[in-house]
Amino acid sequence: MNSNFGSSSNSNWGSESNSELEEKWAQMRREDEECDEEDEAWRNTQYVVAMAMSMSDGLMNNYFNPNSVYIEEDFRCRFRMMHHVFERLLHDVQQVNPYFQQKLDRVGRPGFSPHQKVTIALRMIGYASPADAMNDTYGISESTCLDSFARFYDIIVHLYKEEYLREPNQENLDRLLHKVEDHGFLGMIGSIDLCIGIGRTVPQDGKEALVDDRESQLLC
Repeated sequence: MNSNFGSSSNSNWGSESNSELEEKWAQMRREDEECDEEDEAWRNTQYVVAMAMSMSDGLMNNYFNPNSVYIEEDFRCRFRMMHHVFERLLHDVQQVNPYFQQKLDRVGRPGFSPHQKVTIALRMIGYASPADAMNDTYGISESTCLDSFARFYDIIVHLYKEEYLREPNQENLDRLLHKVEDHGFLGMIGSIDLCIGIGRTVPQDGKEALVDDRESQLLC
């Protein structure tokens, strides 16, 4: 009887121990997998940060630092504006919205630079570049690109609406005509007026003509 009792007791004990060991091993495997995922996420984060910083340095060395790689003509071709105009925009947006100022993250690393944020906003406006294409060039995620674009757009409208985002007055037209007098392009203003929407009356050779959308595209 003692032998049977001992056998039954030992069998139950052994079965319970195996179950507990299997649970412990399973728990250890889950913890190892979680650690691997955390390590991978950390490595990915470090890689993204390093790439963003490298791309920021490249942008500054190419266009903004003293003795930059590209000259003023290259800058104007790439950014669709003169360098001093970019610097004015950069200064103004930082004064209006601190979002465009460079900050440190929680571990003390510098975030995206003002030059990066303004550059991607201008690139999206000037070249109709999609937000998800900015990551490969500037190391900035799609959501950050869209956020920078929206904030930049709002600031520009707020700051320059009265001065620039309006129809040209006679003083503006006279100034433009004066600039092109020596270049034999006196019909410039008329050419600009032809680039309009559907059904607008435009001056052409001293006469007014109604053009449809297809004609306006050809004239532009």
